[in-house]
Amino acid sequence: MGKLLRSTPLQLLVCIIFAAFLGKTLPITWVSHAYSLSLFFINSVLFILPLIIFSYLFNALVAMDEKAPTLAFALIIIICLSNALALCVAYFVGSTIIPHLAVDVILPETLQTITPLYRFPIQHGLRADYVALTAFVGAYLCIKTKHKNNAAKSLISMARHLQQLVNTFLKRAFLPLLPLYVLGFMLKMSYEGTLDFLYTKYLPVFALNIGVSFIYVVNFIQSGKPWLPTNR
Repeated sequence: MGKLLRSTPLQLLVCIIFAAFLGKTLPITWVSHAYSLSLFFINSVLFILPLIIFSYLFNALVAMDEKAPTLAFALIIIICLSNALALCVAYFVGSTIIPHLAVDVILPETLQTITPLYRFPIQHGLRADYVALTAFVGAYLCIKTKHKNNAAKSLISMARHLQQLVNTFLKRAFLPLLPLYVLGFMLKMSYEGTLDFLYTKYLPVFALNIGVSFIYVVNFIQSGKPWLPTNR
């Protein structure tokens, strides 16, 4: 039972239900505090996001050794093709199905807007594409020079240590605090009336989004099975 209560999906579901049914009954000060903490959480994650991207990508490429450039190039091509296909599917669904759902796009008039009580001086980090490019170039140089350059070996060791720190942060801070982050934003939306508006007006669109995403992912996995290795 204790393991079930510590489950992140269950905690997220409880936060959503709590905000939907009891969000408007809470004092506005409580909601503002919760929203302020949610902003601090997401800004903190965005601040260290470059470290997360760099550590995982760099170590993955180094682990592939000489095959890293080929893997990176193949991943870029697959991602571009996948995004192009997803855009085509989204355009087709949006132009053929959504107009028949009769969704009203007029925003509701909110009686009161929740604003954060305080802001933390945390700015976003570097852009993700710059970090990914830096990780790729750094990993390639380290792979080519690690046998004759001590600096490359030191950088690889530092990147591995960095990934261990990132893993610790994700397990002990990010996942445990994720429900509180969701709760703050859900309480804000519930108090302002946006949450009720989304439930009543955009529920068909949400259902369509989930259905199309599920079908797209399942078809993508099925089409990729012939390329997956099999145990014999």
